[in-house]
Parts: sequence; structure tokens; C-alpha cells
Amino acid sequence: MNTRTAKLRQESLDALPALSGERADLITAFYQGNLGKHSVPVMRALAFQHLCEHKTLWLGTGNSSWGSVVPGPRPCPPTPN
Repeated sequence: MNTRTAKLRQESLDALPALSGERADLITAFYQGNLGKHSVPVMRALAFQHLCEHKTLWLGTGNSSWGSVVPGPRPCPPTPN
């Protein structure tokens, strides 16, 4: 394992698990503003588009080749149904 990989692994192991509510906030705001305007399948597609356009992409230090949809090495996004 090279130095960069070892550092990223250790950061992930040292990080405390957490929840990120950003996805839930974005989905809630989208549905509150668009409820009843489209069919359910279209609403799901538009909600996904809204997430793709507004979700924060986290790039940690030393992570130049990839990103994460959560703000840190170990947060978990709660997924509203």
C-alpha cells in the first residue's frame, strides 16, 4: 500500500460515522415545491435531476481522482422513500 492510500485509509478508519441530511433536505424542498405538478415517475426523475444539480460534491485532501456524495470520509446519507 502506498503512502497516499495508507493515509486515506487511516483517515477513513479514524473518522466517526455521521449522518448527512443534505439529500433529505433537497428532496423535501423539491417535493414541497412541485407536488401534484407531474406524474409520480416524472416527479422521481425530476427529483433525481434536482439532486444531481444541487448536491454538494466533497473532495477531501489528497482525493484528486474521486469524489463523494457525502461531506466526509464516513458520513451516511439517509435516503427518504
